[in-house]
Amino acid sequence: MKKGIFGVIVLILLGVGGFFGYKYYSETYKTTTAYTKIPTEVPEKTKSKNSDGKIIAGEYSYHYDVTFVKADGKATKRTFSVSGEAPQLLKPGSYVQADISDKRTSSPRVIAEEKIPKEIKNKVDELN
Repeated sequence: MKKGIFGVIVLILLGVGGFFGYKYYSETYKTTTAYTKIPTEVPEKTKSKNSDGKIIAGEYSYHYDVTFVKADGKATKRTFSVSGEAPQLLKPGSYVQADISDKRTSSPRVIAEEKIPKEIKNKVDELN
């Protein structure tokens, strides 16, 4: 009898752990393609900071606040940074593609305007 109760408790714990593990994976690593347009206002070059808020010697960042439009047409506001010893400023008005999840934004890359699906491009232009 005790072995049966123990087995049920173990199964419940495995189920709960599996549910939260899958939820974490989906929110953090499961990505979708999204597009945005870089604002015409050039961001200020700032000194880069680590996760503790301490300045990283010799590194600088440009911070962008944009609205991405996902492949399904949903819009989401995001902030991302371009960082490094000599970060390259993204050209104002250029289109950018990134893979985003609920928690992360991959390194955005500039793409040709023609490579964006037409209905998505119209929404990007509307929002940015």
